[in-house]
Amino acid sequence: MPAILGLLVSLALVPHSIAIENVQGETWTLPTLGSNRVSLLFDAVVSDRDWSQGITFDIALREGEGQPRALVRYQTISAVPNLPEPGQPLDFRIEFDVTCNAGVVTGTPVEAYVRFCTNGHGVIWHPLIDAGQEGSTEVTGAFGLVVLDENGTPGPNPTSATALSCAGASSAPVLSDATPMIVQPARPRITDNHLPGTIGVYFDPLGTMCQGTISPGAIDTVYVLAKLGESDDSRCGIEGAEFRFTGLPASWDISPVLNHEMLGIGDPFAEGVTVVGTRCHRPSNGVVLLYKVLVYAGAEESDVTFGIESRDPPTNSQFPCPLLLSCDDPVYTQICVEGQSCFVNSTVVRKCPTVTTVETSTWSQIKTLFR
Repeated sequence: MPAILGLLVSLALVPHSIAIENVQGETWTLPTLGSNRVSLLFDAVVSDRDWSQGITFDIALREGEGQPRALVRYQTISAVPNLPEPGQPLDFRIEFDVTCNAGVVTGTPVEAYVRFCTNGHGVIWHPLIDAGQEGSTEVTGAFGLVVLDENGTPGPNPTSATALSCAGASSAPVLSDATPMIVQPARPRITDNHLPGTIGVYFDPLGTMCQGTISPGAIDTVYVLAKLGESDDSRCGIEGAEFRFTGLPASWDISPVLNHEMLGIGDPFAEGVTVVGTRCHRPSNGVVLLYKVLVYAGAEESDVTFGIESRDPPTNSQFPCPLLLSCDDPVYTQICVEGQSCFVNSTVVRKCPTVTTVETSTWSQIKTLFR
């Protein structure tokens, strides 16, 4: 009973709707011969407008240089638990049918999902039930499709303006000869000026020191830490990781201590290790301890670099990289990340590596979750 009451309270407290803006990264799959179905994936962010207006956007038809005309409208005022704050990223997966009838094009919604960060559960897909509204508009020739956000602003990646056409009184549109398919290339799911997740080796448990000294005859400590990204899937917390620790001199001995809340499979200093936890780790500082490593230097060594690389071989051949595991049980989305090096006994001053964008799960891999 307390759990049920808690759920009811949480549903009562969350806002009933959100609006979206800053549409980007549209990926279109247009109908093949004999099909009416259009599939669309795109990113957006939560706006700071009145949430009572709901999740609102349009799939619009456009002819030539004319103004887009709404074909399918999506708007919902249904409660969606655990909605993110304004400015947070959202992913959308939309499917709708397009039909022709004597110069009139009709858009009919089929299904719609929104994907966002949910505390304790990673990035989760939520259905937008009854959000789509059918619409129609007249056409005189070939046409294309575009996403319009809540302000009517077109997304940056529409289809060709002549991607589709109606063949007489046919019930299904046909692809123009010059446009057999519209699929935008996969891209990193990272927003500008936001860092992706990483796995690195550091001399302190907060991950601020990537250079230090290990002297012969003493026992020193380094830490293998996962740092959650600011806009990739790791931002919602991780339940595990996979990596290999490299660069250990043969004359040094180590004693790795795994985070007591995790289970490790493999040897981090040989083929690599996969670690999985019993809960979703999303600390306020974004730093998750994976291993505490005690190091005993049996001899003097200079210019040592401890590195983080892919497990060899990786558990999944499609992800030959250090990776973090999202909390979206049972999928556990694999997120390729960059390994951050640690410099030991350097003879020159070394700077911590600069994090660069690493491509994570592509839209095609995300879409397979629905098949």
